[in-house]
Amino acid sequence: MKKLLAIILSLLLIFSLSACNISSSVVTKKDAVNIDETGIVKSEVIKSLKDENAIQVFKGNCGEIKFEWTLFGSKIIEVRDVNLSAQISENADSITVIFSDEETFDFKPMLSVYLNTKWKALNAEIYVNGKKIGTAELTGTDKTIINFTVGEALGEYTVKPIETDSTSVPNNAGESKITEENSNTDNSSSDASTENNSNSKPTDVSGSTTKPNNNSSVSSGATKPANDSSSSTATSNTTSSKPNNSSTASSSDRELSNGNSSGQDQYLTDPVPEGKPLPVEPEEAEIDKTVQYTCYFSIECSTIFNNLSDLDPAKLGELPSDGIILKKQKVVFYAGESVFDVLKRVCKENGIQMESSFTPMYNSAYVEGINNLYEFDCGNLSGWMYRVDGWYPNYGCSRYQLCDGETVEWRYTCDLGKDVGCEWLG
Repeated sequence: MKKLLAIILSLLLIFSLSACNISSSVVTKKDAVNIDETGIVKSEVIKSLKDENAIQVFKGNCGEIKFEWTLFGSKIIEVRDVNLSAQISENADSITVIFSDEETFDFKPMLSVYLNTKWKALNAEIYVNGKKIGTAELTGTDKTIINFTVGEALGEYTVKPIETDSTSVPNNAGESKITEENSNTDNSSSDASTENNSNSKPTDVSGSTTKPNNNSSVSSGATKPANDSSSSTATSNTTSSKPNNSSTASSSDRELSNGNSSGQDQYLTDPVPEGKPLPVEPEEAEIDKTVQYTCYFSIECSTIFNNLSDLDPAKLGELPSDGIILKKQKVVFYAGESVFDVLKRVCKENGIQMESSFTPMYNSAYVEGINNLYEFDCGNLSGWMYRVDGWYPNYGCSRYQLCDGETVEWRYTCDLGKDVGCEWLG
């Protein structure tokens, strides 16, 4: 009897330890808290975040400017008191931030600054004591939200908007290589590039899998927007003909909209703005593997930091602490390849999960999820969109034929594109 009792107790101990190990790996989210007048967050709070592998938002104000810190327990190494107060001033063409803490943040928290104005810019640059150290992501619907990570809290931070999207590449940018094996360009009914959690499926919180009628690669379940008569780019080309040589990757050879059309094409695409490239159908694209070009690619999801309360709790563990899934890098591609072709290859080479489906109605691939972050995971208007040289195309990513030197950004939206600078959608 004693032996049986000992065995039972041993099993209970094993199960208890196993349960502890499992729970410790689960990412949890704590309620947001306000920073008091001292700005000090005690070490015991920091330790709790670390021990519980939790994410917590700390809210503060500097005058009329609101700011938020997002701390990831998984990134905390040193447990100590931290001072999260900051002096923030909004200037005509920049903001200045001076932190109260005088030590390095080993956990590199995300800082979100909520401006009282709307910057007419796509990106921003960060300077410390006049030296450029990186870039910041700009989000927000009516007013600009600046998101960037903070390492050292020393010095004076200045964030300046970039009026035109830069195509410069970081010095440490990697280069995606092309092989015969990974150059697949077919449009399958379900395409998943999966290195991690490839079997993960989206949680459809809206109860709908309807794609936007404009096929803009935002997984929002929204209906097609009406033509925006207030937009200066609302008119487009009358011709539906494609370039004679679809394998070219020179912007001078690509067919552009002339701005005369007012109707949709056969795939329900609204008029393409004047001067923007017309779509090239996947079945008409000619991939020339003897000709290689380069473009620039990045993937980010910083809008989620401004909408954490809407994020599916099961997806907290998929959220990068800096919002960057793929840093901007130089990518090699074949003449005639589409944005979708390159996305598949880039995700595969970098071990980034990606899932898509082909939608015959719009004759294009539809990107459902990247890095296990899917449409509807952060609200009913959330999903993935792509931007090329500052423009969000109003047709699917497998219909956009890349040209040499273009910059492609995949961005996660939580507000049907409005929070990432897409003005024509919604």
